Amino acid sequence: MQGKNFRLLDGIPLWQHLIRELGNTEIYIDTDCEKLIKEYEGHSTITAYKRKQKYIDQENDPSNKESPVLRMTEDFIDMYVEDEKEPLVITHVTSPFLKMKTILKAVKGLNEFSFVHSVKELYDFAWCKGRALNFEPPAVTRTQDLEPVYVSCGAFFCFTKETFKKYKSRLGEEDRLLMPLSLVEGIEIDTEEDFEFAEIVCRGLR
Repeated sequence: MQGKNFRLLDGIPLWQHLIRELGNTEIYIDTDCEKLIKEYEGHSTITAYKRKQKYIDQENDPSNKESPVLRMTEDFIDMYVEDEKEPLVITHVTSPFLKMKTILKAVKGLNEFSFVHSVKELYDFAWCKGRALNFEPPAVTRTQDLEPVYVSCGAFFCFTKETFKKYKSRLGEEDRLLMPLSLVEGIEIDTEEDFEFAEIVCRGLR
C-alpha cells in the first residue's frame, strides 16, 4: 500500500498517530523521507535518521522474500544504544491505536522475560496447511473452550541490546512473553481494507 504512512487518518497523517501517543519519550524514526528528517532536526526527544539505501532496495525487490528488519535493528542499536540493559521497544507507525500504557506494561515484562512481543489472541477454529491446530474434527467444541491461537502482531517488540545481540532476533527462543492486544490496539494497516476499517474505528472513537 504505497504512501500509506502519509495518508490522512482522521485528519492526521497515519505516522503521526503513534508518535503523538508516545509523547516526550525518546523516539528514533528510521525513514527514507528527507522531509521528515529535516522536520525533526534538533528536536529534543525525536531523532529521524535516513534508512540505508541497501535496505530500501531490498524491500523494493519483488524477488527478495527476506525482510532486512534484523539488520536494520542491529544498525540502530549499534548507532544509538550504549546501555546494554536499557529496555528497547521496536514499534511501527502502522499501529495507530497502540497506547502508551500498553507499551509501558510490555516493558515491565522484561523484568521476567528476555523478550516481549505483541500478539492477537484468537478463540476460534484455526487451520494451517489444511490441518486443524487447536481442535479435533469432526467434534464441535464451544469456541470459548478452545485453546487460543496467538497470531504475531507488529505493534511492538521489546528487548535489550544485550539480548538482541545474543540471539540476533526480536523474539529470542523460549524466554519470551506473548502479550495479547485488544481488538482496536491490534489493528495494523497494511492494506486498503485495513485503512478503511481504521477510519471506521476513528469515527467510533470520537
